[in-house]
Amino acid sequence: MLALARGEGQSIIIDGNIEVKVVKWSRSSVRLAIQAPREVTVDRDEVWRKMHPNEATPLEKAEAERKERFAREGLSLGEIAVRASRDGVFHLAGGIAAGGTVEVGALLGTIEDAEGQTAEVRATKRETILRLVAPHGQSVTAGQLLMVMRGEHA
Repeated sequence: MLALARGEGQSIIIDGNIEVKVVKWSRSSVRLAIQAPREVTVDRDEVWRKMHPNEATPLEKAEAERKERFAREGLSLGEIAVRASRDGVFHLAGGIAAGGTVEVGALLGTIEDAEGQTAEVRATKRETILRLVAPHGQSVTAGQLLMVMRGEHA
């Protein structure tokens, strides 16, 4: 789940074709405008629950699947999985080691694809490296787990 802070007039874009905009907010409520393609169903939670009694919501199902995936991969809640963005050969950046702390934007490694194009793997926040999963020089596939981090609380 992604939690964001947005102010009046600000929005988020989901999958490039759904916009959720904060129209007005007060201490007790938020008014949202949602623009989505006709084939996308948008329901209020209480309406969805009446239409699907005794069924887990899509969010509840996704959370259960996420917990199962974390368990399969040996991750604990709160740990951050760093994954390969593409197929290629993973090259670990110098100085990156388990137990080390990296700053926002730090280069963790690169992935070089078959055409010689390189994608950088960078830290998204101040993080501690818990485990290195993919060794330097290993071929990886898109989505493969490279390393496990834990975000630092500043």
